[in-house]
Amino acid sequence: MKSKPSEENFIEVIEQFEKSIGQTEIKYRGFGIWSLLKPILTRSILSQAHQNLNLNHQTKVRKWMVGSKFFGLWNLFGRYEYIFLTSSRSKVRIEGKYVDQHCDPIARELGDKCLTVERPYPFHYPRSSCENKNVVTISFVSILMKIFGFLYRKPVSFEGQSDLLKVIKEFDLNVDIAKEFRGLFLEYLAYRTFFKIYRPKEIFLVLRGYSFSPVWAAHSLGIKVNEISHGLLYPEHPSYNSICKIDRQMIPDRYWSVGGTAKVIESTRSYYSPESLISINSFYMDYLQKKGIAKEFQRYRQGFEKTVVVTLQNSNEELLLPVIREAAKRLPNVLFVLGIRSSKPSYDELGFTKNVVRSDVVFSSLNIYEMLVSSDLHITISSTCSIEATYLQRPTILLNLKDLSDPIIKNFYSDSLMCVAQSVDDVISQIRSLSNEANVKTDRVSGKDQIQNAIREVGLA
Repeated sequence: MKSKPSEENFIEVIEQFEKSIGQTEIKYRGFGIWSLLKPILTRSILSQAHQNLNLNHQTKVRKWMVGSKFFGLWNLFGRYEYIFLTSSRSKVRIEGKYVDQHCDPIARELGDKCLTVERPYPFHYPRSSCENKNVVTISFVSILMKIFGFLYRKPVSFEGQSDLLKVIKEFDLNVDIAKEFRGLFLEYLAYRTFFKIYRPKEIFLVLRGYSFSPVWAAHSLGIKVNEISHGLLYPEHPSYNSICKIDRQMIPDRYWSVGGTAKVIESTRSYYSPESLISINSFYMDYLQKKGIAKEFQRYRQGFEKTVVVTLQNSNEELLLPVIREAAKRLPNVLFVLGIRSSKPSYDELGFTKNVVRSDVVFSSLNIYEMLVSSDLHITISSTCSIEATYLQRPTILLNLKDLSDPIIKNFYSDSLMCVAQSVDDVISQIRSLSNEANVKTDRVSGKDQIQNAIREVGLA
């Protein structure tokens, strides 16, 4: 009997799904396409696990693209050697300019021969306020998809489709896999056309979880692909591991880990090998650490002994918030800042004391990283912000309810900057004992130097 997806076991359910596929060959024109389809099915499983939470980023992005269809289209009239695929969500404000914290440091070292293709998330920042001017909206890809959709009106089927449909039905997933694959195929054709026109030496992409189609398209033309992320490559991560056979044609050639925290564990399941990993420090985190406590935070924290930032996740906030409510009642001299991802009326119904504030109300001008560097401590269940907090040398309390912190504990645990709590009493005890003052800021090799070295080593210079 198949397990019903829940917050605690969704990774196990994803593995059960893959095991049910077994040795079934899922191919299209000889290419293994499981890595193309897995993100779609994973989102469907996550949606069930999180009580039908909408995790379809593609749908959201399409809605937000209205009004951004012509942004930077003039930049298409040029010649480029490197193309970056990213979203405006990666942009942060540094000294009055918006900078893509993942792509711009690399593009800066490669020079003017770079073009950034950007998804509006939810909008594009004005060109005048951005450091990088060679940015174009991704809407032209959608236009190309519509053209190919008109040319390819018939359904696009693939080998192993009937077997996959049986497993989807067995797991009671609400997904039209034939329709989804047709969209991926049209996206592949659009990107292939784009890459064929510009013939870049290599492409770089952020948020690959949207789709593997650009990777497929680039490799079909002999173009190498680089993924840029913050480095969560642990064995249980469904986006970077699979028990099914993976076609290397669908996997990027290199993985650039921003923040220096990535680890690749040798495994037949892993998409990446240790040799494909390029680790670089985060220029944005280094900037924040030098900048210090945000003025907005400094004013508000007066009168409190400590300030604790709590990073929430839709998948487990119902477990975390009651613990924070009780801890705040018993620690009135500690300020708790809830890092809100999406505003919900239910937050105000939980009866928090006055020393609990919402980031979207009190610190709306600050992002989560600016709040982390301004705080004394950090609490989460399994947010990847625990990795950034460690980089910023802010102690993190991992509230390991229902073993949900295990991936972080197993793969990224830092004895000096992380501790594990199992209850409210543990949290209170650790807040009282932990201090940010003892942390010594160590000198790091600059991200710029590391990028320059990496560019030379892989032959991009």
